[in-house]
Amino acid sequence: MTSYNILYVEDYEPAAITLDYVFKDLGYTSSHAASGAEALKLYNENAYDIIFLDIHLPDMSGYEIAQKFRAHKNYKDNVIIIGHSADIDTIDRDLSNVFDFVTTKNFDPAEIKRKILKWMKK
Repeated sequence: MTSYNILYVEDYEPAAITLDYVFKDLGYTSSHAASGAEALKLYNENAYDIIFLDIHLPDMSGYEIAQKFRAHKNYKDNVIIIGHSADIDTIDRDLSNVFDFVTTKNFDPAEIKRKILKWMKK
């Protein structure tokens, strides 16, 4: 099984704990950032295959962070940026110019695993 390096950006601790569990269960290496500033710092220091990004963070929006990642000199086209939000209206908007796909925060860990595994086969 291929191992991927994941950056997950989540300010809500219970959700961060769940995501950590999901990624460890998949055998992936993961880094956690609780803010946009911390995420940008980690992104500058490391290479990631998948970025799981909270759309609503206290210091900056997930859209802004995703755009900064995509504009970064080290960005690779095969990096998957997944947005997630508790706001269902956000999920319903067309976000394909920023995120590869978007999930709700009330996610089922098994569903996240399925989506990541499906996407990584592309």
